[in-house]
Amino acid sequence: MTVNDVYRQLFGRSGTNKGSDISMSEHGRAGGVSSKQGFKYVGDVKEAIRVAVVGDITYVGRAAPGTATDVASWQIISIDESSGTVITYADGDDNYDNIWGAREELSYA
Repeated sequence: MTVNDVYRQLFGRSGTNKGSDISMSEHGRAGGVSSKQGFKYVGDVKEAIRVAVVGDITYVGRAAPGTATDVASWQIISIDESSGTVITYADGDDNYDNIWGAREELSYA
C-alpha cells in the first residue's frame, strides 16, 4: 500500500491524478471570491498525525499538535491488510478519546 492508497482510504479522494486538480493548481485559482484566498494556501497545522505498522496492520492516530501519546485524546484507526483492506476505528467510533500508546490493545470496529 502506498501513501496515496492510504490517503484515498482515509479521505475518499482519488488523489491528484485528475486533470482538473492539476490544471487548477497550476493555472487557476480557487477559494472564496470575496476573500480572494488563492488555491495554494498555507495554514496552521490543526492535527498531529502518527503512523505505526505492526505486521499487516497500519495504525493512524490523529490529535491536537503537542498531545502526549499517553493521553486519551487520540482518534485512532486500524488499516488491516491481512485479507483485503479493512479500515476500522478504535472503540468503533471516530472520537478523540483513545491513548496512542495503547493502540494495539484497543478494540476496533
